[in-house]
Amino acid sequence: MSTGLYGAKLAGFGVGHTGTGVILGLIPFIVVFLASALAFPSKGE
Repeated sequence: MSTGLYGAKLAGFGVGHTGTGVILGLIPFIVVFLASALAFPSKGE
């Protein structure tokens, strides 16, 4: 999981340090974060 988040960070930096680069870098990070948040309760408590 840490590797995926780290990869998303690298992808963001790879695009560039511009505002667009930051946004594009945050998109996969947010997607992974939301996916994890949704998967957590789905696994059953």
